[in-house]
Amino acid sequence: MNPAFEIAPLHKVTRQLAAVASGREKPDLVIRGARLLSTYTERMHEDREVWICQGRIAAIKPAGTCARKGTDTFYNARGGILAPGLVDPHIHIESSMMSACAYAEGALLNGTTTIFCDSHEIGNVCDVRGIEWMLKDARQAALSIFLTVPSTVPATSAAFETAGGDLTANKIGRLFDRWPEAVALGEKMDFVQVAMGDPRSHAILAAALRRGKPVSGHIYGREFVAACAASGISDTHESIDREIADDFLEAGLWVFLRGGPPTTPWHSLPEAIKTVTELGANSKRVCVCTDDRDADDLFLFGLDWVTREAMAAGIKAEVAWSMGSLHPATRFGMDGEIGALGHSRRADIVLLDDDFRVRNTWLGGHLVVESGKVTPILDRVLRKRYRYPRDAYKTVRLARALKLTPDLPLRPCRANVIRT
Repeated sequence: MNPAFEIAPLHKVTRQLAAVASGREKPDLVIRGARLLSTYTERMHEDREVWICQGRIAAIKPAGTCARKGTDTFYNARGGILAPGLVDPHIHIESSMMSACAYAEGALLNGTTTIFCDSHEIGNVCDVRGIEWMLKDARQAALSIFLTVPSTVPATSAAFETAGGDLTANKIGRLFDRWPEAVALGEKMDFVQVAMGDPRSHAILAAALRRGKPVSGHIYGREFVAACAASGISDTHESIDREIADDFLEAGLWVFLRGGPPTTPWHSLPEAIKTVTELGANSKRVCVCTDDRDADDLFLFGLDWVTREAMAAGIKAEVAWSMGSLHPATRFGMDGEIGALGHSRRADIVLLDDDFRVRNTWLGGHLVVESGKVTPILDRVLRKRYRYPRDAYKTVRLARALKLTPDLPLRPCRANVIRT
């Protein structure tokens, strides 16, 4: 995260937070006149104010508790809904054709303050170097960005693609050891090889599991659920209908419901969510995610839109917002820092209207979006973006004499067609 929005670790500020919470010291900021969406109890509380100190939530109190003379800065929420910033548990930044620094703008406008990205596209092209470039980019971005280390590079084999990357178990292990932002193993796309016990696939799983890192999956087909879950995979975003979503939950996997864009085959949420709305599954291990977004769709169909799609599918609003915040934070063991408006948590907060559309976003207590527009402090940070090295722009190499079309057959033959 960009240093402008970093906050002190909790162990360094507990005395100050306790002093503010007990009223002995004044908060840095009070957001008052709000309803509060609790992702802990999945309830809406009327007339609350949030006390912020050192970029963290010191206390949540009844409206009017903090006397106006007690602090220098108040913000009037005017009856809006305060909720935790959204946490996207599975995205690919490269799909947006943006850098991490640029991606942050669209994310924050949509109320997303933390993302877990699998950078397998740049890994496929540039191997470890590309992933580390993106991690440096992420450290300069106005967003909390964590890496789920790409697990299936190349995606197939040398017989089918000319990838620039080859992420072995040893390389993946070194990324975990070198980068604290590397918190999980990214989607294991070779689910058939996992199920069949392929040595390379299982060595990569072992590199994460021996370090205590969770493993993300990419599982198509109910026949593969048991073997992949038995191999240590503990989440997946490929729930295409209620039956396989139900299988995943019963096998102990977290389910990431992928939303949209609505005109694409990737909008699987409306069907998969029926494991909750029709089959009666509990939503406690269900999250929402975006997965892939191009630049336009990032602004139009962010994670806030996905949570509203969950609401439209019959999920209670407070539960849907939890699926986009507390649940993914819990999945990655970070619910002590993000995902809810709890005392001591990061002050990553959004202000919503009655339709659950994002009006304001605070990042570590800094107002970065107001009335749907970027604020000056965010604008200044967005102007200073990470510059990728020259090698990043020299990855496409074409032969001098390139034949783009095959020879046509000279006699009758059979043509195979793939229907899409």
